[in-house]
Amino acid sequence: MHKSFFYRHLCCRRQSKFLIHCVMIGVITIFFNLLPATPVWAGVGGEKNSDTDAQTKPSAVDSTHEGISRRIQLSADWLDKFFDDDRYVSEQNRTRLNIELSSFIEDGEGLENSTNVSFRLALPRLNKRLKKMKTYLTFSADADDDNDIDNTRQDDLQLDIHDADDENANVGLMFLLKDSMTQNIRVKAGVKLGSGTQFYIGPRYRQIFRFEKWALRLTERIRYYTDDGFESRNRIDFERPLTKRLFFRSSTDGSWYEEETGFYYNLRLFLFHVISPIRVLEYEWRASYETRPHHQLQEVVFKVRYRQPFLKKWLFLDLVPMATFPREKDFDFTPGFMVQLEFIFGNVGKRMRRIRGKKE
Repeated sequence: MHKSFFYRHLCCRRQSKFLIHCVMIGVITIFFNLLPATPVWAGVGGEKNSDTDAQTKPSAVDSTHEGISRRIQLSADWLDKFFDDDRYVSEQNRTRLNIELSSFIEDGEGLENSTNVSFRLALPRLNKRLKKMKTYLTFSADADDDNDIDNTRQDDLQLDIHDADDENANVGLMFLLKDSMTQNIRVKAGVKLGSGTQFYIGPRYRQIFRFEKWALRLTERIRYYTDDGFESRNRIDFERPLTKRLFFRSSTDGSWYEEETGFYYNLRLFLFHVISPIRVLEYEWRASYETRPHHQLQEVVFKVRYRQPFLKKWLFLDLVPMATFPREKDFDFTPGFMVQLEFIFGNVGKRMRRIRGKKE
């Protein structure tokens, strides 16, 4: 009887934590919805919104709504380009090479070093044969080459940096079926190299719905692996600019694996602060959950990410102090710090001119 009462008490506590996090996200989102929508980055990043210039609209109200909606999306795109975020990288239609060197240290643990290399090569001759369909050859030293849905299994969440096992690699062909500001559809097939070689194939779909003050971004990636079976990764982003230098994003992402029972998901809040055209701060709060064997909170993380070009226009420096509260340590405060150098090759000049504007 005492055991049953204690179990019910624990279940109520787990449900209470989940409800508190959901209510907190809802309150913050409603609060930001009351603020006026302010289009941003046009003056900060030097980009001009040519899509809304000199176009005839049925009414002034429709014109204003369309202009603000597009600028909200351009604000998100500008930030994702600057941070080389997976939302941008996964849909970039150019040849590129990316090298990441990361060092992470956490209280009570030793120094962890990580190296990740990814490469994408456009195939113009094959594109001519396929006519409207663009094709790219991709390679990554990470077994999951394009983790465009930024969530991982619970045992990888604590470090929050790419695991670069020398034995892991991924080679594939990506076929771009449709690419626009509001929709992106692609199919990818390849081979995953690791402890065992297996082939995979699957589509990725992204749709953006634009509202007066907000933009809603839905992303779904489904893959079939010859050994592991099906997996599904999805993400919902709800975002808007707050001021000319602040941008808010609420994100919920989840993962399902055929070989595993349960569902893994994260609740995230982001606040971006543009200090200057070449320096940006990203504040992130994350709560990670799993539904197996019980629906429970696994960890809470708060981190601040500072990013700027370093010495060269194609080299970026990230400084990331963080505070982690993992279940395995009874949610005790665990400080950590990550330093990352990111080398980006491929159309860098045009990319940096967009970021720095007239300063380039």
